Amino acid sequence: ASDLVTGPLFNAFLGAGKTPPAKTTKANTDGSARASLAATVGLYTRGVLKYIKVNVLGEHRTDPGNAAAEEVQLLTYLREARDRNPFVAEFLTFAPAFEPHFPAGAEMPPLTDPASAPVDGLLREALEYCCRFRQVAVWLDTDEDVRRFLREALFEEEEDEKGDEEPPMKPLPPPKAGESPILARWRNAREDAMELWGQELAAE
Repeated sequence: ASDLVTGPLFNAFLGAGKTPPAKTTKANTDGSARASLAATVGLYTRGVLKYIKVNVLGEHRTDPGNAAAEEVQLLTYLREARDRNPFVAEFLTFAPAFEPHFPAGAEMPPLTDPASAPVDGLLREALEYCCRFRQVAVWLDTDEDVRRFLREALFEEEEDEKGDEEPPMKPLPPPKAGESPILARWRNAREDAMELWGQELAAE
């Protein structure tokens, strides 16, 4: 199955987080959005397949010399997917907080604030993957530790060698009247996610 993800179908989109070039016409903009979604789907699919291989099936242990490399590759795949669209990682990791706000199969409200279009586009892409494609269930069905693994790997990782400190979650635009309904709902879901995060840390 992993060959399908890394084969010709997704090769054009798996360039270490590269974003398809910006277009100007509506048709090309729509095509760029589809290409961006395909890239996100490809990277997260590659990540979940590697997670299953390494953490669920333990197939990498059949070759002790390659086991450590497989584990490093899993982290690399997850972080490349996170860098492509961090909101997907946020939803998957804190799914119990996000699902009440964005149930599977729910229709997305229209874009009402053009100024929030860039972040709104990423949020919509995340909801396409998590809710419309129902991939949250795929991730959560892997094993009971997947959310904790994602949290530790993507949100509790150590600062990089340069000592630069970035917020664990991608910043959202300041709240304002008339903002995108998706952005407003995501803001509320994130508050619940932060509370969930604290509860889980306290319980460990």
